[in-house]
Order: sequence, then structure tokens, then C-alpha cells
Amino acid sequence: MQNSHTAAWETIHEISAFAQRLAENGLVVMNLTCDWGFFGFWRINVQQGTATDLYLTAIQGPDPLQAPGPNVLRCSWDNRECLLVIDSSPTRPLSAPNQWTRELNKRVDDSRTAMNFAETFIDRFDWERPTGFLTGVCEQSVELPKN
Repeated sequence: MQNSHTAAWETIHEISAFAQRLAENGLVVMNLTCDWGFFGFWRINVQQGTATDLYLTAIQGPDPLQAPGPNVLRCSWDNRECLLVIDSSPTRPLSAPNQWTRELNKRVDDSRTAMNFAETFIDRFDWERPTGFLTGVCEQSVELPKN
């Protein structure tokens, strides 16, 4: 049996490595929550780095109210329910993302599989449209348990 201090550290290490892989692929990890004490829950919000750079430049320009921000993906893992949820939202000028659309609601066996699935989803997401993911493409490339 694994010690709780080791299990907690491994959970944090895995989600940190996930965030690092996303950043290495040009994505901005704008928020990362990991709560081992809450059944290993984690949430990560990401957006494209190039879109973020353009937005930061535009809001410092002469008309920041005309600067739409990047699209955002929010991936959440609920270990108690074994549920991966992915939502998308645009970012309106000078706002935080707040118009969430459900992209995925899927039962998955464990956190590592949820991270792999989320990473593939993020990699194949159509960043030009928040609801632009082609359903089924990701499921074919990652082995997941049958529901």
C-alpha cells in the first residue's frame, strides 16, 4: 500500500508534468488546480499562446474594448465520479472567459488516462471556434474503457 504523502506528491507531479507538456506545445496554462485531499480532483484552463500574445498587445493599444481574447479550454477531472469534463469559452474584451459550452463529459478509469485524453483533445481542438471539436476523432486515438 502506498503512503498518503507519496500518493499526494505523485498526483501533484503528474498534473504539473501535464501542464509542462501543454506549455511546451505553445499553450498558456492560465489556471491549474490540484486537490489531492478531494479525491484527486484537478482542473486546468488553457489557451493558445499566440492568441494570448495578440490579446495582450491589443488591450494595451488605443481601443482595448475592441480586443477579443483567446478561446479557453477548461478540463476538469473528478476522481470520485471518474468523470472528465471539458468546456470551452471565448474571452470577451477585457473579461474573463464566462460563456462555457460543454465539449465533453466522459467517464474514464483514472487520472492518468483522463490527462492523456484531455491532452489529445486539446491538441486536436479547433481553437478558432470554441465548439469546433470534431466528435469521435479523439476517442479513436486514445484507448478508453467502454461505457
